Amino acid sequence: MKPEGVVVPIITPVNEHGQVDREGLRRLVNHLIKGGIRGIFPAGTTGEFARLADASRHELFRLTTEYCQGRAQVYAGVSDTSLDAVVGHIRSAEKSGVDACVISLPYYYSLSPEEAKRWFTAVIEATDLPVVLYNIPGNVGQIIPPDVIGALGARVAGMKDSGGDPTLMKEYLQALGGDGRIASFLAGSEEVINEAVSLGAEGVVPSMANVFPRLWSALWAFRHDKTIFPRMVDMVNQINQLNTCAKLPLCSVLWKKRLLALEGICCENAIFPSSLLEPRFDGLLRQTANKVDTFLRSLDEEMGMEDVTGIALP
Repeated sequence: MKPEGVVVPIITPVNEHGQVDREGLRRLVNHLIKGGIRGIFPAGTTGEFARLADASRHELFRLTTEYCQGRAQVYAGVSDTSLDAVVGHIRSAEKSGVDACVISLPYYYSLSPEEAKRWFTAVIEATDLPVVLYNIPGNVGQIIPPDVIGALGARVAGMKDSGGDPTLMKEYLQALGGDGRIASFLAGSEEVINEAVSLGAEGVVPSMANVFPRLWSALWAFRHDKTIFPRMVDMVNQINQLNTCAKLPLCSVLWKKRLLALEGICCENAIFPSSLLEPRFDGLLRQTANKVDTFLRSLDEEMGMEDVTGIALP
């Protein structure tokens, strides 16, 4: 398996009791696939995985795979703080029939480079599933050392980098083998999409694609077009201003849940103890959604296509 293209770290739809909103999840998966997405990542950071009970996380693996019906690859987020916990998630992921698992460093305590290597080696050896390493220093507290990536690159399917540091991206790409690498490099930070494309990343993992899958499918399809791609990046940057529309810690997740709820796709509930986004932002969210729709339709007309992602419009 080669991780590539647009892989969406999905939000976790939950009901008012904090249980997985099954029908909402089904609609979300269909919404993404209809928008051209072929990679879906449950129980990632956007999915609030650290606040999920194990049973809920494992239900996400099972249901996401069931709802995809082979139409998209499923990347199961198995990150946790102990090896036993990670292996438990992996066993559930394997049983659910996912295509790959994604693993970060354990959060809370920092690790030395040698400890980080031992951690990932143990995870790799615990499963036959393709493994994607996940660098997210903002939540874990440290980066995965490039030397560790270099030592493990031949044994993993790829890595997702959410560090947002273009210099470090170059080091990771070199550590993976440079132009001759086998493992894929996936950019997890929307803010550095320009740099990721110019460096030859195999894919992107944009949280924003939960609500705007067509935009990201088109962006990736036209990533080498010097006229269209910059306009799409500008649209992404405009949308990302919503990440600070409210002074809430998970605002970047909450506005996506609220907009998906406004569109009738799934519940807006956050996982306890997070707050809901206030209704006073609804106008701004709808305005942004209309702006994206107008932008994509203008591209459809400009390109003389029914849909720039190659999918017929509804």
